[in-house]
Amino acid sequence: MSMVLDERVMRALANNERRKILEYLINTDASSYSEIMKALGYNIGDSSRFAYHLKKLINAGLVKQLPNGKYTLTPKGKNIANILREEESEYPTIIDTLSQFSRLINIREFMSGCILVYVGLSFTVLGGILTPMSIVGIPAKFEILGTIHYYIPNTTVSVMSLIIGLIILTMGINLLKHTVPGASILELLIYQKYSFLLLSRSRRLNKYLIMYILATIAWLSILIIAMF
Repeated sequence: MSMVLDERVMRALANNERRKILEYLINTDASSYSEIMKALGYNIGDSSRFAYHLKKLINAGLVKQLPNGKYTLTPKGKNIANILREEESEYPTIIDTLSQFSRLINIREFMSGCILVYVGLSFTVLGGILTPMSIVGIPAKFEILGTIHYYIPNTTVSVMSLIIGLIILTMGINLLKHTVPGASILELLIYQKYSFLLLSRSRRLNKYLIMYILATIAWLSILIIAMF
């Protein structure tokens, strides 16, 4: 038999505080007036307001008072509370969002764009830090096997790293924009941030992991070359 929501039930559900009372009672067997108030953060001064909302739920047939004075949900109230709880749990998670996103794009192009952005950012940041240090003559400090070393970065390599990084970064962003038409650069960078979650759901996991590893090795190689 289908459940018909009458006007009193609909009015009772229209208020967020009353929905919170239902949500609390669905998780408890029965609670006293003061227990519900305390659990939902009401203070003594809010007693009249709380009583008003509780009475609305009772009049709608969603809550009833037991002989011992405690309050509990009626069968109809439990059905309504369960429906509300299911609706609340349907908010998409980041995994849900990425799953839907992955079905709308070309994963190969997107992951390639993510890798280019990763490499481009790495080289750009590296070049952006080392270039002014090399020009001014500020030594970089490194600790290798407990021994501290100071090196003045190579200006040519540092500048090349910056230029190459900007070029690769531009290529990566353009590829992402082609994969996700209409998306802003900020949206693209946010999706790129979660590329490893998308990567974990890809059939080409090993291939992309190898590409990320190679990109990291290339970044470290440039860093070493710039130091010597």
